[in-house]
Amino acid sequence: MFQDLIANHFADQKQLNWYTHQLHLSVYPLNAFAKVTLDKTGSTLINEYILLEAKRYLLATANQINQIAWHLGYEDASYFIRFFKKQPGIRPKPLE
Repeated sequence: MFQDLIANHFADQKQLNWYTHQLHLSVYPLNAFAKVTLDKTGSTLINEYILLEAKRYLLATANQINQIAWHLGYEDASYFIRFFKKQPGIRPKPLE
């Protein structure tokens, strides 16, 4: 259910607190459940889903970074690039 919420709301909801509210849980039990079942925290799952979608768009479309950032719910492409650079894996190239 948590992963379904992420898939449906990742572009407009990136904070774990929103998901805990929707699931009628506090952060601790949600993180504990995610850690036991998937060996990851709730925030990690959200970030990984955003990264997966970003990689899909970067590899499968000719869209520019600002278009991909907008699709993922980032109004500022530079913030999206900063988020992406903090994560392991491929990195978007800055706009020229």
